Amino acid sequence: MNETYSPKTTTGDDLVERVLVRYAVNADVLGNGPHTATITVDLQIAEQRRVTADDVLLAWQTTTGSLTDVTQLNFTQTNLGPGGHDLYVTVFSRDLDQLEAATEMLLGKLIVRDDVTDAYQDFSGGQTEVTLSLNAFGTSVGLTPQQLSLQLRAAFSGSDTDYFMEGLTDLRVQVELSNSIDSLSDLEAFPITLASGGQVALNSVANFDASQG
Repeated sequence: MNETYSPKTTTGDDLVERVLVRYAVNADVLGNGPHTATITVDLQIAEQRRVTADDVLLAWQTTTGSLTDVTQLNFTQTNLGPGGHDLYVTVFSRDLDQLEAATEMLLGKLIVRDDVTDAYQDFSGGQTEVTLSLNAFGTSVGLTPQQLSLQLRAAFSGSDTDYFMEGLTDLRVQVELSNSIDSLSDLEAFPITLASGGQVALNSVANFDASQG
């Protein structure tokens, strides 16, 4: 992008000022986790470039093309209107196959319209879901369901530890667990901190119920 569009800036500096990659975070989907990520690109301000953000977005999307092992890829601008997305459709069904087919059909109808610049779906049926419940030992050592969920949420979704301003940009420092949980057994061994300061394995204080979502 810089090679193509930087010569079109009034200053001659790089068009792309910074790139931020965040894992397990994506504002366009409802269920974030290790399968989601967001790449944010900050451009020079509009007054210093002779190319629109829409043109850059289209070029980025065209250059990227299809990626192996990526189920859904969305290219959007962060300056959404007051109501959020222009159009958001929720489809319900108790039949996952029927729901997936309806979602694909609706997406196909929308994306070919001349007045639609981009469309995507966040259907993710078929993933393994794990439901945890505090067991008798967990209760006896002073844990509550809220404390357990807070520790897991902070580890896997991250926790903001600091933030600061750089110009007009609000920058946040987030600490989260690296991609080290590759299996259910790894999750069972995840350390949970007790009020005493000691740690125990997650499967010693919680019951696991794995099901297909």
